[in-house]
Amino acid sequence: MRDLLKWTKAFVAVLATATLAYGQVGDECSNAVPTGLGNSWISNVGYTNSPEPWACGGGGLSVADRWFVFTPSLTQPYAITACNLGQIVDTILEVYEGSCGQLNFVACDDDSCGHFGLGAVVDTILNAGRTYYIRVATFASPGSFNFGIGAGSGGIAQVGPAGCGTATLEFSGTLTTAGNWLDVNVENASGTVLIGAGLTQLNVPFCGCTIAHEWLAWTNGSSWVIPIPPDPALSGFQFFVQGADITALGSCPANGVTLTSTYRITIG
Repeated sequence: MRDLLKWTKAFVAVLATATLAYGQVGDECSNAVPTGLGNSWISNVGYTNSPEPWACGGGGLSVADRWFVFTPSLTQPYAITACNLGQIVDTILEVYEGSCGQLNFVACDDDSCGHFGLGAVVDTILNAGRTYYIRVATFASPGSFNFGIGAGSGGIAQVGPAGCGTATLEFSGTLTTAGNWLDVNVENASGTVLIGAGLTQLNVPFCGCTIAHEWLAWTNGSSWVIPIPPDPALSGFQFFVQGADITALGSCPANGVTLTSTYRITIG
């Protein structure tokens, strides 16, 4: 009986240690929990606040943050929510990309949804194949709340033939009529870069590539910030963007002028 009692106590101690270790998964960026699309109720009871500074919401008052890691399969706007319908829990959200220890800020929010407007929601563009870290915390005290990832405002869709070169388009920003912006970036280019925007889809062959829209406006360089005016009438408005990588002038070989894939942008 005495041996059985000793074994029982030892087993309970192991269980307690295992429970503590399990509860700490996702407590820091380094052990962030993989997540995908969908919603679920989660709790941050028993978690601690990480040392990374908060970009919004007065993060010095936040406690008990949890970390998730998300790799989208599609480039599009996503709504990441930490709302609290039915419960008074004050949440805050932040999204980074990169890697732990070298995180780059993407977006954050505080007090935009949920019960009494105390929940947080980040509506932002995420790129396919990129790794994003999501940090969610509460103010004052920990609690339970709804956490999820779904479709955001507006849309980004690849249209027409795929690009013919190594250059690709990457996006960031928010496609809403609340007065936001779309940042278009050309990655993996090797020559002079142009980014064009147009209203009409063409799909005209050019140097082994395809000009997919009329270039109504364009800019030199690998990045273009396109402002979205705060006009509700623009909801549903569509335009096209495409990048060009020019490595040879005066001729039109396939390896001298290459074009990225073209994307149709829809304002939400």
